[in-house]
Amino acid sequence: MGEPETGRDYIETKVVSVGYVKHPLQVVLEAIDWVMLRLEKIFLVVRDWLLVIRASLFSST
Repeated sequence: MGEPETGRDYIETKVVSVGYVKHPLQVVLEAIDWVMLRLEKIFLVVRDWLLVIRASLFSST
């Protein structure tokens, strides 16, 4: 392997860092994940409520 060329085959530019930009698919998947989490929490609350009602119906007889 030889030494790197030290010629002037490059361009100097000013750079401004803008940070990380999310891909549109990543944004969509995060939104779907958020919705699924909320639906799961609602489902668990409803399930627990139904279990309490069922237990109270069968224990009163």
